[in-house]
Parts: sequence; structure tokens; C-alpha cells
Amino acid sequence: MIPVNATHPTHSIGTVCDLLANRHRRVVLDHLQDGDSDAVTLTELAAVIQTQVDDVESEQQARTILIHNHLPKLADYDIIEYDQRSETVRFCDGIQNELLFELGGFYK
Repeated sequence: MIPVNATHPTHSIGTVCDLLANRHRRVVLDHLQDGDSDAVTLTELAAVIQTQVDDVESEQQARTILIHNHLPKLADYDIIEYDQRSETVRFCDGIQNELLFELGGFYK
């Protein structure tokens, strides 16, 4: 298991495929990329997930899935920063992350 907030200077092909394999994470990345601000709220992301992912029935379900699974996974690989106190999510800058966003766009 990879420790939380570990620094990963490069992402392997397997890691990229794993991160993009899940529709929830692709929607998060897409929303961050298309957003006008550099930070979005957990509430906003939950609403987007609830409307764009077929198997999510409520915003509360989306929120729980994001908090316990997808946001920590993206944060572990320094793709996003998730501030639990303010419940905000930010994209981490970096050429590898930009490429990940570009690849994620192909899987919409």
C-alpha cells in the first residue's frame, strides 16, 4: 500500500490506467480541468458525480464515495489536493498531471 500524501514524481502507465479506469475519477478530473476557479467544493463535485455517473443515486452517496475512495486516491498520487477542513479540491500543477487530464478527456 502506498502511504497517503506520498510524492510520486512520475506515474507509470499502470498507475495512469488505474486512475483513469474509474468513471468517478474521470468526472472529477474533467470538472477540475473545465472549471473557472482553481478550487471546487466537495458539495459541487458530489452534485456533478450524482448527475454524470449512472450508478450514483444521491449527492450524499457521491460525497461518501468521493471522501472515502476517489479523492484520497487522487491525492495519494499528487493529482489533486483535498483539504478536509474546508472541503475543497484543487488540481496540482505539473506536466504529468496535464497529460493525465488530456488522456482522461479521451475516455468521457
